[in-house]
Order: sequence, then C-alpha cells, then structure tokens
Amino acid sequence: RFEPHGGKFFAPQLLTRFFSPRAALYGTLGINATNALATLVTFAGVDRVGRVALLLGSGAMMAVCHIVMSILAGLPPTESVGLGVLVIASLFVAAFAVGWGPVPWTLCAEIFPMRLRSRATSVTTAVNWLANTILGKAFPLLPLDLAFGLFAIVCLLGCSLAYLAQP
Repeated sequence: RFEPHGGKFFAPQLLTRFFSPRAALYGTLGINATNALATLVTFAGVDRVGRVALLLGSGAMMAVCHIVMSILAGLPPTESVGLGVLVIASLFVAAFAVGWGPVPWTLCAEIFPMRLRSRATSVTTAVNWLANTILGKAFPLLPLDLAFGLFAIVCLLGCSLAYLAQP
C-alpha cells in the first residue's frame, strides 16, 4: 500500500502558497474531514462493491487528481488556483480514503495463509511505512508538477496491478 501523494502530508505548506497560514490550516482541516467521512464509505461498501472495483475506481480518480494538480502547480499562485488545489486535494483524499487507503490493509490480512499471516502482514506493514518515509522525504525535493505527474503514473501502475493480480 504505497501512498502516492504528498498533498495529504504537506497540505499546510501547499496551501500557504495561495492562502494565509490560518486559511491554509482551515483548508487542511477540510481535507482531513473529507478523509474521515470518505473512509466510512469503504466500511459500508467494501464487501458489496468489491475490493478490485474500489481499487480501480479509487486509483483512476487519484490519477486524474494528480494530473490536474500537476497542471495547477504550473500556474501562478493566485487564490482562485488555490481554491482549485483545495477542491482537487479534497477529491483526491476522498478517492484515496475509499480505496487505496483502507482496502490494502484488508487484502494484506486476507491473502496470506494462516500459518504465515502474522509474519507476512508485518512485512507488508514495514514496506508500507518504508514507502511512506521515502515519499515524505522525496516529495519536498521534487518540483510540484513533476511530483504530481510521477504520482499519477504510480496510481495507474497500482490500478494495473490490482486488475491483473487481484482475484
């Protein structure tokens, strides 16, 4: 479960390019509230809709959001661009929270046989946190348009993997 987004980690820093520090914090609060509410959708729909469908829909929407964010990152930092960033970041976080946020945790617990489950799940968790650490260190070093473009590619690769490898 690689989290291909720096926007959630760095929302206050991104939003201060467009808004006052106080407004950026309120924007971050809105993004995080979106995350919490969208996660509830997964609880209600994961067994009804299916894991692969959630991963594919979530990943596709995340990729689209990253492409739009890449375009927005190249524009002058006006308040109207900032509102666009806030809306797209919220849509991204909602898409992530519906699929690629919670579903891989379920999959990791389901795909391994009982005799290996605890060890294998601990490895998947360690890999997840390693990937998140790398993301957290790399995102601030990359130009925003490049970072979001790369993350869009990662989302599409994740969709391909979910479609081809997940039963």
